[in-house]
Amino acid sequence: LFLYKTRLGRATRAVSDNAALAAASGINVDQVVRVVWILSCAMAALSGVLLGVYLNGISWNTGATLILLMFAAVTLGGLGTANGALIGSLVIGIVAEYNPFHTGHQYQISESRRAVGGEAGVVAVMSGNWVQRGDAAITDKWTRSRMALEGGADLVLELPTVWASSSAESFARGAVALLHASGVVDTLCFGSESGDLEALASVARCLDSAGFQTELRRFTSNGTSFAAARQAAVQEVLGDSARLLSAPNNNLGVEYLRALAALSSSIRPMTLPRQGAGHDSQVNSPYPSASWLRRQILGGALPLDNPASLRFNERGVLTLLRSRTPEELAALPDCGEGLHNRLYRAIRVAENLEQLYEQVKTKRYAHARIRRLVLWAYL
Repeated sequence: LFLYKTRLGRATRAVSDNAALAAASGINVDQVVRVVWILSCAMAALSGVLLGVYLNGISWNTGATLILLMFAAVTLGGLGTANGALIGSLVIGIVAEYNPFHTGHQYQISESRRAVGGEAGVVAVMSGNWVQRGDAAITDKWTRSRMALEGGADLVLELPTVWASSSAESFARGAVALLHASGVVDTLCFGSESGDLEALASVARCLDSAGFQTELRRFTSNGTSFAAARQAAVQEVLGDSARLLSAPNNNLGVEYLRALAALSSSIRPMTLPRQGAGHDSQVNSPYPSASWLRRQILGGALPLDNPASLRFNERGVLTLLRSRTPEELAALPDCGEGLHNRLYRAIRVAENLEQLYEQVKTKRYAHARIRRLVLWAYL
């Protein structure tokens, strides 16, 4: 308002655009420059005092983080425009594997921008060369990063493998921690089947409650798989809202919300209803699932240079796994309750990876968990 509604503000914009033309129009350029510098110094001093009070102390580099944030805002919004700097200070965070990047991902980027307002920056946290389903990404992280940048993202950060190939909870904790640590993201946008942020938030709060933990122990004690036991425990505590956990994107969205709460992050969550084909759907649509695209690529129906998959090196993977000792397998993440013994025996008789997954999988140990376990043993 100062720059657009006051005489000094309009004079400041005129001097900024063209000092010579402003002087020819009768504006005292030197006086405007002096006043702007005085006001800027006064506001910086006041900001320093308020920041010191807020942080309960100061140091020689207290303002360094703020300088980086302001520089990022001005760069994203465009130099020379106050409105651009304001818009540039709005940064959306998105977590995705982009395995591969497709029209649904592009829709999410454009819709999240529209919801926040105009030209907000988009920071994407993306898995590297290994993904959560316990396999190699369909193509390398550099190619997928380029796809994301061409599809509308402004910056792509790599989610380290230790989180990228982990359970939904650890995957979300790692990704949200990365966005939180960046210091520039103010909105986390994720897709969900429900599109109901408050309903997802209620489930997230339930999962962190003492009552849920009591019910979970009751259901897991009878050999029920963790996913089924968790949903049943939420059903006992929360009622019908537990059905949200049966959809994979809802489930991941709940974990994002839990991660934000655990970090006491100021990042604001926002969800968009998932469009097009469902997760792992093998139906073609304007917004196809990533699994359908991978199947088409690996089958040769869609072109992609050097697609990757563990199945292309099955003999190498099995050979390496057979060199692992029971003690080494027992030290793997999420390999307790004697699961390492089951894996050790199956490795010696399985002829391919699918046979290995099937021989280790039980009612209690889900297929996805076994795939990740095999990947960890390989890496």
